[in-house]
Amino acid sequence: MSQYTNLLLAFIDVNAPTRRAVTQFCENVAGRTNGRVTVSAVPDKQLGKREKLFDTLREGGLDMLLQPADRWGAAIQKFGLIATPFAFDDLAHVDRVLGSEFHNWIAPDLERLGLAQLSLWESGFRQISNSRHPILKPEDLQGLKIRVPPASIYRSLIVAFGGVPVVVEFEKLATVLKRKLIDGQENPVAVFDEFELQSSQKYFSVWNYSYSVLGHLVNKKCLTGCRLNIKSFCPKSHETPGSFWPGFCACKRWSN
Repeated sequence: MSQYTNLLLAFIDVNAPTRRAVTQFCENVAGRTNGRVTVSAVPDKQLGKREKLFDTLREGGLDMLLQPADRWGAAIQKFGLIATPFAFDDLAHVDRVLGSEFHNWIAPDLERLGLAQLSLWESGFRQISNSRHPILKPEDLQGLKIRVPPASIYRSLIVAFGGVPVVVEFEKLATVLKRKLIDGQENPVAVFDEFELQSSQKYFSVWNYSYSVLGHLVNKKCLTGCRLNIKSFCPKSHETPGSFWPGFCACKRWSN
């Protein structure tokens, strides 16, 4: 292995807690390796189309990728299952599932793609807000235009409840809501807080309908090439950033 190694991490830059956690992850990696290994973290939108970066990671154009795991459901269906509506009763239920055998269950699927999972970062349960009226029961979604992420599982749920799903990326969310092009959105609370959506969203409903995580993946080939077993230190490097996400996003991480 060369004396110094720099790894490129692309991450989805959606809120301040994420940025702080990523920054401290990079600092901890450098600290634990006495500067022999550093991580350069770049917001994923600066590196091209967000939906293409999973393939870029597989091809070796990236060393690590941190994105919502539900976006990878087409390539690895097991990641998509995490977001299944009403699959989890509470955080204790989440702990029992993702904190136990999930990593070993998904590892062979990643191995076939030349990847490995370092950990999962908690985004939290998804809630819903809108500017029209309180949402107290499924029928209250009837006719509402609700922003959803690209994953089809969210579109399907809004349609099933009579709403109209509209795919909008994070960066445009606040603008679209202020212009009243849509009625509402669904996201973990940290996103609602980051974009100050209370200025355009009068009603906020806590329904915990789906659980979201950011998946932290690594390309195994690039690590082999530099003779670096990053898994020996990266999981421990994830422990401290969790303190930055309490309440809004606890940012628990399940490591192999």
